[in-house]
Amino acid sequence: MSEFGTLTIRRIIVAAISLAAGIIGCLISVWYILNTTMADYGNVYIFFTIGSIACGVAIWLDHEKVFNTKILPH
Repeated sequence: MSEFGTLTIRRIIVAAISLAAGIIGCLISVWYILNTTMADYGNVYIFFTIGSIACGVAIWLDHEKVFNTKILPH
């Protein structure tokens, strides 16, 4: 497989792992840390919480020693 193909697969994997971590992180933080329900937390806040956690995980996974997806310049 070419370099482009493996890089694309790695980027898709990073995106999937990041979104999954964002959803799980949001659920844990809302239910256990804030001790409230998702309905009380609000849809907009849920969206931005998942997005910010997913971005943080994606930046960490982008590192050259983890996935080396070259999304961000090092």
